Amino acid sequence: MNYVTVPPEQLPADVLSNLMEEYIGREGTDYGEVTMNLAQMMELLRQELSSGRAVIVYDLDEDTCNIIPARELARLAREDDLT
Repeated sequence: MNYVTVPPEQLPADVLSNLMEEYIGREGTDYGEVTMNLAQMMELLRQELSSGRAVIVYDLDEDTCNIIPARELARLAREDDLT
């Protein structure tokens, strides 16, 4: 995978918001017994991005952008080192 990380603050607000909404819709909303609305889920995801627990990656080969857990990025980096 040929990718770069993108700091959230470098994206226009509307692009970041759309990316976050798409991620939430795709990844599901398994928060256990707690029911959350979109605004609450967006805020939690913002916190994850701000803290570095989640990162935005841009795949240069596929020309796509995604949000992934930081631990997944670490796994991808290890795999790249092995190839």
